[in-house]
Amino acid sequence: MEGKDFLLQVTAPVVGIMSCSRMNKIMDKNYIPDVVEFMRPFGLRINTVTTQDVNGANIDLNPCFLRFVDYRKLDPIPEQSLNTAINQAIPQFSQASYKLPELRTRAQVETYRQDAVFEHLTPWYHQYRALISNYMGVSEHETFNHPVACLFVISTADPNPFQTLKDMLVESTSIPILKKGYLDPNILKLCLLVNDPEEAPNFNLDVLSQLNELTPTHLININNSKKSGTQGAVVPDIWGSCMAEYSPLKATLSSNNLLIQVPTESPKLENDIIPDLERRKSDEIFHFRARANSLGQIRGSCLSQKDFASIDTFMKDFLATRVFQQISSQIRLWERDVASARRGISGRLFKVGLKYFGGSKSSTSQSNSFTDTETKTVMFPYNSPEMIMRKLGDYAFMIRDVKYALTIYDSAKKDFSTNEKFAKFFAGIQEMLAISTIILSDHPRGTYETYHEAAVQAYLDSKVPLYATRTTMWTVELMKEYEAYHEGAVSFIKMAKDDSDLKCALFIEQAAICFLRSYPPMPRRYAFHVFLSGYRYSKCGLEAFAKRNYETALSIYGDLGWTLISDHINFTLGKKAMTLGSLELAVDYFIKLLGKSRQSQAVHRAYLSEFLYLYQQFAIVVEPEVLTKKMGLLPIPQLKDSSIHISTQLVDDGSVVPEEENLIWESMERDILNSFTVSSSKYVPKSMLNRGIEKSKSSGIECAVGEPAHITFEWSNPMQVPIPVNNIHLECTFNDEPPPKSEPWSTNEIITKMEYPHFDIEVLPDIALDASEKKIVHLKLYPKTEGKIKLLGIRYLLCGIIPTYRAFKKQTLGKDAKDIELVLTITPPMPVLDLTFHNLPVEMLCGQVCQATLELNNKGGKGLEGLFVKVSHPSFCHFGDGTSAEISEYSPTSRNPGSNTDSQILEASNMLLDDSINALKLPVSENNSIGVLDAAMTTLIPVWIRADQPGKHNIKILFMYQATDTQEKGNYRTLRFSRTLDVQASLRVASFTRPSLTSTKEFILGVELTNIANVPEEIVLRQITSISPLWNISKIEEEEVISSHMPPNQLRYLYFKVSKKDHESVDLLSTPEFMTTLALERLVLMEDPRPMNAPPIPLKVTSISSDLGTSDCLSGPLREFLNSSRTLARYRLIHQQYPTLSIPQINELFTLYWSDDLDLAIFYEIPTSNIRGHLMVTGVNLSLEPPLPITDWFSGLDSKTLAGRALFERTFRERKELIASLLKPKMAESSPIRVIIKADKEVTLGENGHCIVPITINIGNTSWMHVADYELDLISQNNVQPTAPIFPWIGQTKFIGNLKPHETVDVFAEALFTEYGVYDINQWKLTTKLSFPKSLLESDAVSKTVRTGSQFIQQPTAVEIIQVK
Repeated sequence: MEGKDFLLQVTAPVVGIMSCSRMNKIMDKNYIPDVVEFMRPFGLRINTVTTQDVNGANIDLNPCFLRFVDYRKLDPIPEQSLNTAINQAIPQFSQASYKLPELRTRAQVETYRQDAVFEHLTPWYHQYRALISNYMGVSEHETFNHPVACLFVISTADPNPFQTLKDMLVESTSIPILKKGYLDPNILKLCLLVNDPEEAPNFNLDVLSQLNELTPTHLININNSKKSGTQGAVVPDIWGSCMAEYSPLKATLSSNNLLIQVPTESPKLENDIIPDLERRKSDEIFHFRARANSLGQIRGSCLSQKDFASIDTFMKDFLATRVFQQISSQIRLWERDVASARRGISGRLFKVGLKYFGGSKSSTSQSNSFTDTETKTVMFPYNSPEMIMRKLGDYAFMIRDVKYALTIYDSAKKDFSTNEKFAKFFAGIQEMLAISTIILSDHPRGTYETYHEAAVQAYLDSKVPLYATRTTMWTVELMKEYEAYHEGAVSFIKMAKDDSDLKCALFIEQAAICFLRSYPPMPRRYAFHVFLSGYRYSKCGLEAFAKRNYETALSIYGDLGWTLISDHINFTLGKKAMTLGSLELAVDYFIKLLGKSRQSQAVHRAYLSEFLYLYQQFAIVVEPEVLTKKMGLLPIPQLKDSSIHISTQLVDDGSVVPEEENLIWESMERDILNSFTVSSSKYVPKSMLNRGIEKSKSSGIECAVGEPAHITFEWSNPMQVPIPVNNIHLECTFNDEPPPKSEPWSTNEIITKMEYPHFDIEVLPDIALDASEKKIVHLKLYPKTEGKIKLLGIRYLLCGIIPTYRAFKKQTLGKDAKDIELVLTITPPMPVLDLTFHNLPVEMLCGQVCQATLELNNKGGKGLEGLFVKVSHPSFCHFGDGTSAEISEYSPTSRNPGSNTDSQILEASNMLLDDSINALKLPVSENNSIGVLDAAMTTLIPVWIRADQPGKHNIKILFMYQATDTQEKGNYRTLRFSRTLDVQASLRVASFTRPSLTSTKEFILGVELTNIANVPEEIVLRQITSISPLWNISKIEEEEVISSHMPPNQLRYLYFKVSKKDHESVDLLSTPEFMTTLALERLVLMEDPRPMNAPPIPLKVTSISSDLGTSDCLSGPLREFLNSSRTLARYRLIHQQYPTLSIPQINELFTLYWSDDLDLAIFYEIPTSNIRGHLMVTGVNLSLEPPLPITDWFSGLDSKTLAGRALFERTFRERKELIASLLKPKMAESSPIRVIIKADKEVTLGENGHCIVPITINIGNTSWMHVADYELDLISQNNVQPTAPIFPWIGQTKFIGNLKPHETVDVFAEALFTEYGVYDINQWKLTTKLSFPKSLLESDAVSKTVRTGSQFIQQPTAVEIIQVK
């Protein structure tokens, strides 16, 4: 029971009971100690009773309650006795069946609250609340526990019931407590005559009449069930809960050992198991009289249903009715005689007169109080106005006229507020003001706090803390009626600050439940206060309660990562489990402490020391299998399962191949396998050429017999103290056989290897992990027999005493994670490639080239062939063969001796191909022309390294090979190598071009060079080389000398002339631009794609050196580097312009060079450091128009044709985006026509005053595929000197013609000058219309679609000056 009903029950009227001695026998038959215990539950079964308020209005009391006490024992209960009873009662609820809910989120709380009965969560609190609320006894400051009536219970078996009643009436006026003076002896007296037919078979009803003469008497018959000899319907056991509630206190009061100081904290318990709450008998726990009942008897066994009904009738119709009538009549009497007089005008005038007309302060504050000589307690007589007002308020509250009671309490508080001696009385009034205010308020939040806090503080000042506790519990119970659980929690927390750990534990626990019931729920505060209550339970010795709450808090905090709280709870639970002897449970808790947390080093050291001590105790009493299983849960050291890596190799520096890089390596492996179907290398075995990607590596990891397998994983120490680990080794099984058992720590010898029939295992003697250190552990496995070896886990010795096993638990990624079995497939002897790089640099300047040597060694039992290499940075590496070791990377050319220029023609492939994959040439033999590296053989391969780009680069090199006699297409092996290369800046290079003013087939090339190298030496420029299908580089002046020395931070500009010869007739269908245009057209029109079969393209390689020697750009290493740089730059440019295209699509659509492309290579050296290198400027295009005529070529296609057909909307959108990306111009449309005017710079007027100057106008079509129809108009004007006269053109001023691709034409005109001055003769207007040649449009390779050309109007942007003298 909780809430308002509970408060109405504990403040119900009290009826004192005095029974005769013959009643004891009647009670014994029903196994009930006394009449008071018999009557108590019936006082809770009364239905509605009607009474009247102060004004005579009816009040229905439903439910109605009465309380019963032994009238002979009305003395106040000593506080130490009540505390003793509490300390005995609370520990009886330590069963494991009681547990608070484990709720983490608000959603979980909302679901739990739907069916939860919170009152059942903490029955020990309800026992505590009941003891304090019901059994504190009478008190001088309030009247709730003062008897309203006295009931005399007499048996009909008494020899003289009339005399007995008379004696009891006399006795009722002489009980000791009445001598105190604050208890009213003039209360209602009633009599109950109990007839047991077995005890008084000849009962005479005349006795009832005699008793009625003395006092109102009621007769009931009981024990009829025993009289009839049949049990009939068994009556319910309504006494169990009431007796269990009162039994601890009754036992304490019955004990003779009340002189011992009883602490407020509960003692520690040796046994937490007690009988069920409802089955506790008084004689099971306490020492009652010798007639106490025995176990197994049923209370009320002699009562019948009729007896129950008669008792209920007595309670309602006789006792309750008369009691509440007495209360109602007393209220009206006191209201008339006392309350109204105290509120009247006369009373107020009397006090005013005393104050203003001679009355002193002492006279106004006089009261009827007195001090008890024994207890030194201030009291008021029961008939004093102060106590009558208090009793009036209490009586009004009992009949639930709360509004009237509130006015009485408010009036009465003035009687006790003027003197500190009345603090207890004042506290009682404030307590009832708070309670009444809550009941009368619709929203009591905040309205009662002033009264409540004043009551609590006054009770504490009066040294009666139990009443302060009662005040808090009563107000919280009422706040539950209004669902003000948060305010209730605050009240509990405020009271949980005194020295009583038991009370603090109970109140903090209740505060936690209030947070759970609040709106919205507060699961975090709930968990925190459950944890705090566990701490308080621990302090007062209730270990089972503390353990229970700590476990609840731990289950909530365990997944939140709040390590400080979790550590404290786990440590406390572990220590308590050790105290209770549960070592296995203690181990579980201490294991949770051995992990990462925010604790200090000292705390971590204490945790580890406690655990090691616990382990030694645990190992003595537990079976070895259980011990091994427990120690397998140790979180130290932490093994990162995702880092477990099995390989037949390590990377070059001996560290583990990172897991995140595996995808990169696997992608490189697939690239090599895909290249086999298109490879034409003479070094490729036929078995590899026929292998497709679907024939790739079989599942699992293969390892040959005799080949060591490397198992690596990451180990970390999460604690703040060092951890020594010894004898680390793998546990494996061979072909599902049981793992071999061995204990390398059982001997004092240092073991580094354990040998078994099918494999050998490496043992690491010791590894020291410092605080918070991560370390890569590398173990080796040596297979001896073909089969399968499964890696189960690792074994090690922790801190020198704990043998530990840790199973591997590697899983796949993603939502549906599955365990991965770590299995090694042991194959017959295979080739095992081992490599070593000699002279491989780790730092280089950008563009620097150096030579290294790759040493390949076959350590396996078979020869290997088909050695392929894939490089992640193909522009950085070039592999030679065994015959090219002496080739220099910069070989001097033998052409044009004595000249600093050189020109070469290079027939190069114009296909975009992946040049990152190469087949390495191995030593050949008479029996194998491909090349084989036999077992135990070594070969050397030269490798040239060029630092293509600045920055740090992790260069990955993948080698793939197979055995010489393999018959399986998919049976290949790989070897991985990676190295970080730090590339520093050398020269910053930028280039720019400008059209020449003297020729339509010339450009001026500017090169900006800055020495930004972080070296003190100067850089020497050696050579500049151009590579282009059409264009050549040359010096502007033949005698010009290139300045070669560049000190640090120097900026320099170099200028060159770029020109091309008259274009020979070419097949337009074979030009790179047209082939790409057709490929794009097929893609747009959704035709079947065709491979790009671009013919080889002749490249003009022109070099200009700063001295008399030039490097040969056609030599092996340099030629490959130039081609790799071009390929990489080409891919980047196309991907930037067409980001939606994949690499295979780029290869099918584009060529390596456009016709007007130009690449530059700037060669440099640092002589003092013997450093040589070259930098590349790629992608310079000298065409005046876009290389691809996208706009004109697709002008005849409508939108529907371009959109095509798509089955799905997503496909349609993707195609639309692709078409938009392809057809969007990548540069502004411009005219490909150039106009250059040539004439003498100076002319002289003739004698006749005029001069006619012949002028040549050169018109050139730079387009590779457009035919230009032009119209040139000459204009007469002077922009240089506007005031000068305008010169006229004479003769023909309009020229109309047609230009084929790459065609030029000269037209001639004459200008007439009649005055001296400076003239700009570059005055013209050119109108051009472009179209495609008919031969191109009529080709079978071109679709028959109307294609329109563009029109341009050009005017000069520069001046051509002529001076007339």
